[in-house]
Amino acid sequence: MRLTEEQIKQRLIRLQNLERLYPIARKRIEKLEKENRELRLIVRQQGEIIKAQAQIIEKLKLRVEELEIKIFGKKKDKDRKEKQNNVGGDSGQPDEAYSPRTPESYRKPIPDESEITKTKEYKINRCSDCGARLTDKKTITQYKIELAFLDKILREIERQNIQIGYCPKCKKRIAAIPISPQAVYFGESLKQFVCHSTIILRLSISQTKDLLKTLADIDISPGEIAAIQQEHSKLLIPAFERIKQQIQNDPAAHFDETTYKVFNENAAGNYGWIMASAKTNDAVFNLGKNRGQGNAADLKGNSNPNQIGITDDYGAYKKLFADNRQLCWAHLTRKFRELAESGQLPESKRAYCAKLHSSLKEIYKELVNALNQPFDLARRQQDKKCLAKQLAKLTKPHELDCAKLKTIKTTLAKNLDLYFTCLLHSDIPATNNKAEQLLRHMVIKRKISFGCQTQKGADAMSILFSVLLSLWRRSKENFFAEYRRLIDESRALRPLPQ
Repeated sequence: MRLTEEQIKQRLIRLQNLERLYPIARKRIEKLEKENRELRLIVRQQGEIIKAQAQIIEKLKLRVEELEIKIFGKKKDKDRKEKQNNVGGDSGQPDEAYSPRTPESYRKPIPDESEITKTKEYKINRCSDCGARLTDKKTITQYKIELAFLDKILREIERQNIQIGYCPKCKKRIAAIPISPQAVYFGESLKQFVCHSTIILRLSISQTKDLLKTLADIDISPGEIAAIQQEHSKLLIPAFERIKQQIQNDPAAHFDETTYKVFNENAAGNYGWIMASAKTNDAVFNLGKNRGQGNAADLKGNSNPNQIGITDDYGAYKKLFADNRQLCWAHLTRKFRELAESGQLPESKRAYCAKLHSSLKEIYKELVNALNQPFDLARRQQDKKCLAKQLAKLTKPHELDCAKLKTIKTTLAKNLDLYFTCLLHSDIPATNNKAEQLLRHMVIKRKISFGCQTQKGADAMSILFSVLLSLWRRSKENFFAEYRRLIDESRALRPLPQ
């Protein structure tokens, strides 16, 4: 097909336009491609920033949730009965159905015949409404438990006429009993009651003062209560050192710490430490300290370098015990449970954490079953190998790991073997629950009285907590008798003015 002159002319004009517009379009395309690359880079960077921000927000939301639980407590579960059916909880014990209490369990047991202090007869012959004579009478026996002293003041005042005489041989005056610098002074039973009230009953000084006024009409000042605490703490130092030495020589001991405020600016710190025996309920407290490793080292001592420390994963215990340490399974299980129950995580992540928590409970259950078997080192080494392999699977990274879970997994992988020290030694518990339970008494005391005013008071409370709580847990019935025996022994060795 031949083109006409007009068609050729039009095509030449179009070609000229294309040749003129092509460089312009090429520059524009290159500019747009450059902008597109820059924008895609910005979008990628923004995506990374948003992802990092989401992780930070998630981490902060979990931290806020932890703080809210500490301050306001955990919210009550609506389905409480379902919680009650899971008796085993995180202890690793098999779950069993919740059985309601029987009516008999709410009734007090019939007192023993030797406990009855008096018997009183209540007779009736006529109806109290119409005065008619009653027939077919029978006797119903019941027992009333009453406080015997509320109808009279629980106070005893002894006038002491003390003879003194001069000894020409010793060249000094001798008194029948030690003479107090004050004409009126408090006896030993009252001093024991003061220390029992402030330590065992966890009452504050003002509450103890009010209690003595109510029960015995005795006026005692806060300064006198503090002086009694100081006096008895000095007398109980030998008992304190014996308990400390006994725990230091045990094959294993529990260690933990908590806050305990000391308001004096010159105080060593605002923490209280505990070292508890793994065999008995004896424990030693050390109040008014910082959170440094040296405080745990002072409690542990140097007499038993091979002692196994049962602790949480706080770094202060790492150098103190090295590989001679049993890490607490209760702390580990609690961390996974908190994530599994968190209301701040997306549903997918929370479900993944719940799966990990369930797997961890199963591993712990197998560990408890192994510990309940008679000690056989070869078999327990095999159990450790199997359980450690299962626990290692939980530490593998996953796309649903939140920042907190990543930290938990990293720490767990690093300390994996320390969770199975209990398998390689007899009578070593897998948790540090004993230390936490023994610390709870002191924590409640702290919440009531807010702490100590001075370091001197904190040191006295350390001794009183250690000795009196150990005596109390050994035998509540013989507490005051044992307490008095320790005081008398100390006074015999080192007489102090009353």
